[in-house]
Amino acid sequence: VLSVASDRDAYISGMGATFTATLTHPTGKPVNMNNKELVATFPDENTRIPLTKTSDIAWTATVVLSGSGNQAFQVALMNLTGQGKAKGDGADKPYAEAEKTVYVYPKPTATITAPAAGSFLRQTIGVTIEVTGELGGELTVSVDGEPFSVSNVGVGSHTVPLDTTGLFDGTHVLCAAFVPDGFTLRYTSAPVTVVTDNTAPIFVSSIPADGAWTCNGLQALSVQYDDVTAGVNPSTVRLYVSGNDVTAQSRISPVKAVYEPAEAYAEGPIGWRVELSDLAGNAAEFSGSFKVDLTSPVISKFAFDRTPTNNQRPELTAEFSDALSGVEQSGICLRLDGTVVEAGIEWTPEGLRFTPVDDLPEGMHTATLDVYDVAGNHASAGAEVEVDITPPAKPVIEGTDKSETLVTMWGPTTPDVVGVIATAEGVEVASAEISSWQVVFRKTVANEFSSVSYT
Repeated sequence: VLSVASDRDAYISGMGATFTATLTHPTGKPVNMNNKELVATFPDENTRIPLTKTSDIAWTATVVLSGSGNQAFQVALMNLTGQGKAKGDGADKPYAEAEKTVYVYPKPTATITAPAAGSFLRQTIGVTIEVTGELGGELTVSVDGEPFSVSNVGVGSHTVPLDTTGLFDGTHVLCAAFVPDGFTLRYTSAPVTVVTDNTAPIFVSSIPADGAWTCNGLQALSVQYDDVTAGVNPSTVRLYVSGNDVTAQSRISPVKAVYEPAEAYAEGPIGWRVELSDLAGNAAEFSGSFKVDLTSPVISKFAFDRTPTNNQRPELTAEFSDALSGVEQSGICLRLDGTVVEAGIEWTPEGLRFTPVDDLPEGMHTATLDVYDVAGNHASAGAEVEVDITPPAKPVIEGTDKSETLVTMWGPTTPDVVGVIATAEGVEVASAEISSWQVVFRKTVANEFSSVSYT
């Protein structure tokens, strides 16, 4: 008896299916053979394969199938020497024969054609697998070794959905496996590494800050952004100022966008916006505004109450304003004789009032005031005061002239004298002037002068 067994009932080319032919006696008697060859019959060839005695009652031969297409595979033990007849039988025939039908198919493949390796994925995407061969079967698609799609398919292209929102942002491996109908062998695709990213980019900082004032009519705009997983796609960055697309005039990089205007902004609020996406397609938007003030504050008054003065703590008054961004109080700086002063300042609705906390020495003193508005525009003013606490020299009467009704006295003076005051009893002070100095007394009664006292 010749029997044939194989490691599977059907065969796919390239997998090395092995068939074993075994010669035994049906009663278990020992088998002796002089011609120890087996004939393996294919459609186009006869292959002689030596038999090997594996026991006293069994001889075996191993056949490895080749070729393609549906093939009937037959093995037979023949009288290969042509001595004619089996013992006890008058006919020419094989000593024993057996047949095994084997179906030979091309080796199938499963290939992931989309997405491509290195792709950035978000939301739900399609995974496309190309199945080749002649048989349909079960297609399993997995991510990181976990199946997410199992379906029965035929030969051709197949797309299955993958929801990436349940995956962590980062690197993942896609793989497909195909098992042809009637087989247990799995044909696995090459792994495809992809990156999932379902998190939008973030904006790290912007200059100027949202709502800020600036005194720079050519204020540059810059915004810094970041995306941890996929990174920002520079080609998607769009920058708008006052509704106008200025992307072409901007410098764009994967981490920053900068716009420098060629013409000055108008005073007032300016809105700007940045749109972008990461390489996975997640979109983000930044919008902000800033305000332009190109006009300096106005210092409408900055003066001491009087000068010269014998007050060693003269009062200084300042009035200032700013129509757009407003005066920045922390930016106001008052200096007296070059030294910044803080004590003695009283803030008023119109500005400030300052009185020195210590007596000023005699002489000229200079005050300066620097005022900044919130935007940074600057204005300054200066004021002087002369402190004179030394009285003028005692008047010297240089001459006297008397007439019928008048007595005139005069004398020299010094440059710091600004006035002369005269009082008298018994006469009227007609005038007191500084030419050098001169005082004229007029009689109140038209007669000769009597005794007169004066200062």
